[in-house]
Amino acid sequence: MRPLAGGFYARPVLEVAHALIGCVVSHGDTAGVIVETEAYHESEPACHAFVGLTRRTRPLFGPPGRAYVYRSYGIHSLLNAVCEPAGVGAAVLIRALEPLHGLETMSARRATDDSSQLCSGPGKLA
Repeated sequence: MRPLAGGFYARPVLEVAHALIGCVVSHGDTAGVIVETEAYHESEPACHAFVGLTRRTRPLFGPPGRAYVYRSYGIHSLLNAVCEPAGVGAAVLIRALEPLHGLETMSARRATDDSSQLCSGPGKLA
């Protein structure tokens, strides 16, 4: 397994969202295949970058390929990949993974033995 090339993320966010399907995310002894993504661009009100460049949104404006992790409802950490050329606010939310390895670690983190619930939503990937 090798990291994606630097230019991979410096493309339109919709292209990157589609291209990430089937890629592997790994951290420590855990890994999973990306099976669901969602694209966000600064032109859309649902995108954090819609409000413009602020201290909170600065990571969304580049450089591409950086991780943008934020808390949803103060509980869930959501993983995003920053996209588009630097200066454009855009990211792909990694919504779901199919676990590959590290299931014991994932089960301990999620407090469940049900493998279908380990990575089945954006708030379940931490």
